[in-house]
Amino acid sequence: KLILEERFIPDEEVKYFFCASDLVAQTYHSATQSGVTQIAYHFEVPMLVTNVGGLPEMVPHEKVGYVVEGKELVIAENIQRFFELSENERFKEGLNHEKKRFSWQTFVQALMKLADSI
Repeated sequence: KLILEERFIPDEEVKYFFCASDLVAQTYHSATQSGVTQIAYHFEVPMLVTNVGGLPEMVPHEKVGYVVEGKELVIAENIQRFFELSENERFKEGLNHEKKRFSWQTFVQALMKLADSI
């Protein structure tokens, strides 16, 4: 089922959308990074992202979702693949592991390491 919301989603409603989602598709033509990616990690929702900007670095292909070329047919084929192969549980394991890279603990450790090196 696809729900199209063409309005600003207030912060207090965001959780409902991510909790109801099986896959987050970020089909950008250009991007640097996306806050949507971090929210998807928080809610452990697999992602399909296009191969633009920093998205491929944030979403390891075949571990937490798919990194694909931004062609409509390729995007559609991979969305279909996700559901046909029931990839949800496999990707949730990867999401749980990968989201640790973006935790406050990891950030503080890196910051302390930098401070020690100065």
